[in-house]
Amino acid sequence: MSLIWEITKNNSSLLKRTRLYGGASFHTSPTNPLNINSEKYTKTNNVSVDVTPKGDLLIKKSTHDASVRKPKEYVKKSKVANKQLSVTKAAKTIVETTEGEDFRGDLKTVLVARAAKLLRLKHKSKKTTKATQSK
Repeated sequence: MSLIWEITKNNSSLLKRTRLYGGASFHTSPTNPLNINSEKYTKTNNVSVDVTPKGDLLIKKSTHDASVRKPKEYVKKSKVANKQLSVTKAAKTIVETTEGEDFRGDLKTVLVARAAKLLRLKHKSKKTTKATQSK
């Protein structure tokens, strides 16, 4: 696996480089929770999970042979927090969803932290839009 990573680490359509921060490169894969271009986060796993800011979705990707030919079964989406703004409920949903799957346990805390940050930002943006509308 490390040979494949060494070959493809600088050649990816999802790789974004910046001139800031010493020329850091970020990986914009939908299943990379920290957007870091490293083997740990961009590796393909049997199940990859990410929380996105668009509607707070939990994306699960399974790489089974049967699901590759059926794209609708390849990516499964479920809501983390539809209209609820509780961070604890979102964290509980993430932990329950990734519990029985073949998922890397070290990324659960990263996903919970990302969901908490996104929910707080969403909550703040709703407050500011309500405040500007009332003026």
